[in-house]
Amino acid sequence: MSAAVKAEVRTYGGWRQPRSAGIGALTLLQTVVALGGLIVVIATMMMANVLWAGGVLVVEAGVLYLVSTKDKHGLSLLDKGAERLRFRRAARSGATRYVSGPLAPRYTTGGFRLPGVLWRSTVSEHTDSVGRRFALVHHGNKSLAVVMALSPPGTGLVDLDQANDLVALFGHWLGNLSGEAAVVAASVSVETCPDSGERLRRAMARQSVPGAPEVARQVISEVVDSSAQGAVDIKVWATLTFSPAAMGAGKQGLAGQEIATRLPGLTQTLQHAGTGPVHLMTAGELCQMVRIAYDPVSAGLFDTAASRGETVALEWGQCGPAGHDAQSDRYEHDSGVSRVWTMSLPPQGLVQFRVLEPILGLHPSVERKRVTLLYRPIDAARAPSIIDNDVNQANARVKGTNPKARDVRAAAVAQQMANEEAAGGGLLDFGAVVTCTTTSGDVAQAAAPVESLAASSRLLIREAWGAQDSAFALGLPLGLLPGDQAMKKGGS
Repeated sequence: MSAAVKAEVRTYGGWRQPRSAGIGALTLLQTVVALGGLIVVIATMMMANVLWAGGVLVVEAGVLYLVSTKDKHGLSLLDKGAERLRFRRAARSGATRYVSGPLAPRYTTGGFRLPGVLWRSTVSEHTDSVGRRFALVHHGNKSLAVVMALSPPGTGLVDLDQANDLVALFGHWLGNLSGEAAVVAASVSVETCPDSGERLRRAMARQSVPGAPEVARQVISEVVDSSAQGAVDIKVWATLTFSPAAMGAGKQGLAGQEIATRLPGLTQTLQHAGTGPVHLMTAGELCQMVRIAYDPVSAGLFDTAASRGETVALEWGQCGPAGHDAQSDRYEHDSGVSRVWTMSLPPQGLVQFRVLEPILGLHPSVERKRVTLLYRPIDAARAPSIIDNDVNQANARVKGTNPKARDVRAAAVAQQMANEEAAGGGLLDFGAVVTCTTTSGDVAQAAAPVESLAASSRLLIREAWGAQDSAFALGLPLGLLPGDQAMKKGGS
């Protein structure tokens, strides 16, 4: 006799946002400032009178109200006010507008350089230890990034047991990044965009036989033409960001040699995690990808050139936009208009492995959509102290007669994370950037379904208000580190 074994439906969760010890919604620093304000009030009452002390107390209470009153994204009234003030100041100074090329106000670069946080970036090309060419992106903060194109098979026709194994393998690969020397960040980008059908036509042209019957040729041609209408292309990239200083390499040339030596092992383990073949992006492919991101209409030109067997000579200094206008809720760049969101909260509770399918999948009303998951591995030497501190602070919140259920749950999750880290698991921070781009100009209509898709994936996202251009660059698979780049203000 044989009994069928039912596949286990695994659930995932327990993601925790670290909180510092403080009173209520206040952080430790804000709590110290509040206590210092009370001391000032007492000193004022002793040195002056009650009226002056009451005035100081009212001011302090107002500041505490602005700091402690937060929305669902965790932003206080003071944070949002400072956000608007920074954007208005940047708009008045002209930092939200960019013009490059021969029409630039200060034409000195001789090309179309990338704006904003990518202004200081450059690209070099190297060969790894097994003879594969790859592009190395040099950022302004001295970090180096390698971009890889992936071809994952997906989970549509995969058994549940195999899908669980693929999730476990990819999680194991991410966890191992904490032990990889000099790997300071990683990202995975999934982009859905219109397909011109030129690739299918090239594939049919390569496989056609010169002596094939004319009827067969006509049938194949009709099938290709009908399939090209409304076709959508799905592209996936993975990016690893390295720190030359952590490698002990004083020069970036030596760091490039070190990365070339380590890439075969990194790509092999990534491929074993179920991502399919891993292709190292060359400099030309990287320039083309960035050019299409800033000028979506140019995608058809690149496809047509590839169908004719022509090679487009595009350099890094020529793939930026001719101009852009970064508004508070949108980003206008060449032929495209984009809106960018950042993740405020990951899926809460327990979820299954298909939880991100709505936001990653296709939608007929969204022309171009790119979802980038950002990962920052925490050094294995620092992880125990971070975990212990998090557990102590979580436990401190449940002490008392009537602890909140949310705090009790948070303490249990923190203890589980400590147990997993002690057993050899890796610790990392993560976030997400969602970008919607349209060529019609009506970005509000194109972006309307995105928030609904994010809600279906149980993601809480917020518009990158006042930082649309920087968030757009962060969402590209170029290995940028958030908040660690110098910007170029104004025109070129």
